[in-house]
Amino acid sequence: MKPSIENPKVFISYAWSNEEYQNKVLSFATALMNDGVDVLFDKWSLKEGNDTYAFMEKSVVDEKVTNVLILLDPVYEEKANNRQGGVGTETQIISNEVYNKTDQTKFLPIVFERKENGDIPKPVYLKQTLHFDLTNDDTYAYCSNMAKTGINPKTLQYLMGHSDIGVTLNTYTHVKFEDAKEDLKRSKLI
Repeated sequence: MKPSIENPKVFISYAWSNEEYQNKVLSFATALMNDGVDVLFDKWSLKEGNDTYAFMEKSVVDEKVTNVLILLDPVYEEKANNRQGGVGTETQIISNEVYNKTDQTKFLPIVFERKENGDIPKPVYLKQTLHFDLTNDDTYAYCSNMAKTGINPKTLQYLMGHSDIGVTLNTYTHVKFEDAKEDLKRSKLI
């Protein structure tokens, strides 16, 4: 079993699509922070006068960053493939890592919005990379709720089709103080 990351720190790579999409990304980043993940997010980390390219490069190559979450939507795919804007700059840095380290687990494509026809908007350099799909809110909610019921994690792993139990546990199980207290009550330890 892959050990969980003790102090996760992530960089969120995304395209500045419309305002609604940016708010969705902000909500995602906030949820991660609330779950104890240290998040590098341009809207929080960059200030007037900062060098945006230096921020992107440092965030992608920083060894303390455990994962780079690549939030995919049609705008991201287009900008990455055409090397436009901040996404294009990040793509130049990330694609080298993905191509040269085929067994890497730092760069995680996450489908955040699909194309109008339902296809997954993956840039060319990520076409063969497995991804997480968060376009169906029901899937995440269902699995998180199943995990809270006490279902055997291996069963949940099987249902989700994950080859690594660590992916299942780190994605769908979030223990907070109240959850731990309830578990201890159920086990009659307190």
